[in-house]
Amino acid sequence: MCGQAPRIIEHPTNMTVVLHEPATLNCKSDGDPQPEVRWYRDGRPIDLTSSVRKALLPEGSLLFLEASQGKRDSDSGTYWCIAQNMYGEAVSRKANLIVTCKYTNEPIIILSFYVYHLYRLPKCNFLY
Repeated sequence: MCGQAPRIIEHPTNMTVVLHEPATLNCKSDGDPQPEVRWYRDGRPIDLTSSVRKALLPEGSLLFLEASQGKRDSDSGTYWCIAQNMYGEAVSRKANLIVTCKYTNEPIIILSFYVYHLYRLPKCNFLY
């Protein structure tokens, strides 16, 4: 039986996630033998062995149990995955993850020549 180098069959895509909400960046690959998937953020490998908020799903996707944003611990960044087996490796496209605050549906009315309905984005209270 002949082996096959990995290929990415589902790339991660840009995503905006609300602070403290879950998110998943997809990275599905195939190959023979099944490739091992590693994730990178802003050029650095992600250590999933010590993380309580992130997990590698069986198909290779990266699960954020609770997205965070802060100076020391931020999930915002540019992510990609690498699928590797003994026959080679495949690199996914890059995807940006942006962590933002939840907005309210409370309308703000501005009176001028026209009446506009805007939606308020509250100031984020990130923990630094």
